[in-house]
Amino acid sequence: MKKRITIVAVLLVLGLAGVAAAAEPSPKFWVMPTLGLRSTGTFKILSPGLAYTSIHFSDGLTYGLSFGYRFTRDLAVEAMWSSQKAGVTGTIPADEVNPSQDVSLFDAREDQFQAHLLLSAGYSLGPFDPYFLFGVGLTRFNPDTDLAGVTRWAWSLGFGVQAMFGRRLGLRAQGKLVPTYISTADEIWEGGMKVEDVRNQMTQWEFQAGLVFRF
Repeated sequence: MKKRITIVAVLLVLGLAGVAAAAEPSPKFWVMPTLGLRSTGTFKILSPGLAYTSIHFSDGLTYGLSFGYRFTRDLAVEAMWSSQKAGVTGTIPADEVNPSQDVSLFDAREDQFQAHLLLSAGYSLGPFDPYFLFGVGLTRFNPDTDLAGVTRWAWSLGFGVQAMFGRRLGLRAQGKLVPTYISTADEIWEGGMKVEDVRNQMTQWEFQAGLVFRF
C-alpha cells in the first residue's frame, strides 16, 4: 500500500510540475541580431555647379540588431537598426555626343533606424507564423570623406514569418520596402559636393533574417 501511495504521489508531483510549466507565460522581450541584403537606391538632384542629375547608392549586405516587446500573440513592437556600406555614384545624362555616364564619387555608410509595429496575419503555416510590418524612422548617410553626414525621414512596410523552436529561441525572416524622404530646402552635402535636391524620395528593399532570443 505504501509503495502505491508513493507512486501516486510521484506521478501527482510530476503532473503538477508539467501543468505549472505549461502555464508559465512566454517571455515578452526579445533581441535579434540580423543579416540581410539592401537593394540599390537612387534620387534625383539639381546641381548647378555639377553635371550630375541623380545620386545612386549601390546594393549590399547589411547587419543589424533589434529589441522588441510582445504585448499579445498578435501584436508586438520593436526598435531596429541596420547598416550597410555602399558605393555612391553620380549620373551624368546623355547628350548629343556622349552617352549617359556613372561617375564613382565615394563610399558611404547607410544606417537605418526604424520603430516597427508587428501585426500577426491571423494564421499559421506549419511552424511558421506570418506577420505584417509597419515602421517609421530615419536613414543616416555618412560619407567616407570630409563631407558631413545627412539624416532623412523614412518609413517601411513589409511582411515576414517567424518560427519558435521553444520558449526562448526562434527564427525570423522578412522583407520590407523602405522609402527615404529626400526633399529639403538645404543642400544634401555641404563642402566639397554642392548638391541641392528636388522633391523626391529614395526607395529601397531590404531582406533580413535573424535568430530571436526571448527573455
